[in-house]
Amino acid sequence: MAISTIISIIALGLCLLFFISCRAWLKKRTGQDRILTEFHEEVSKLIAEIDAATDRDAMLIEDRIKSLKTLLEDVDKRIILHDEEMMRRQSHVQTYVEMGRKHQFVGETKAVIEARQAIDEKPTVIHTEIAQTPPTPKTLPEQVAELSRSGFSSNLIAARLGVSISEVELAIAITGKKER
Repeated sequence: MAISTIISIIALGLCLLFFISCRAWLKKRTGQDRILTEFHEEVSKLIAEIDAATDRDAMLIEDRIKSLKTLLEDVDKRIILHDEEMMRRQSHVQTYVEMGRKHQFVGETKAVIEARQAIDEKPTVIHTEIAQTPPTPKTLPEQVAELSRSGFSSNLIAARLGVSISEVELAIAITGKKER
């Protein structure tokens, strides 16, 4: 019985030793210090990832801002060109209107001039040159109107007369308003 008691005591001692070592190991693995250390490590990793993503996003935003600035500069240039073109077109319109007024008086006969004077009741000197002027060559607006009525496109008219497409379209617009 002595041997069985000794073996039982040794087995009990080994169980206690195993229990104590397992308890210490579990305490070490699940203790506050261990959990806090793991949290600190995880937070540090997350901060590093956020910093990398923020840097990448900041670079993307900077690139987008640069491209937006280039686009805005391009738009500003186009607006300036548009304003210049509109000023140029406006001067062309005024020129064509003046040309139309001059042309209107050149082809009038003496009777029309006298009728106008009677309506205006203003004495006007009648020049015989105006009433007897031979037909003048067709003006650009007349040529454009004639070709347009014949079915030619603005591009073909511009090429045929040696002027820009915008001048052709302007002449068409002016003659179209006069004919109405």
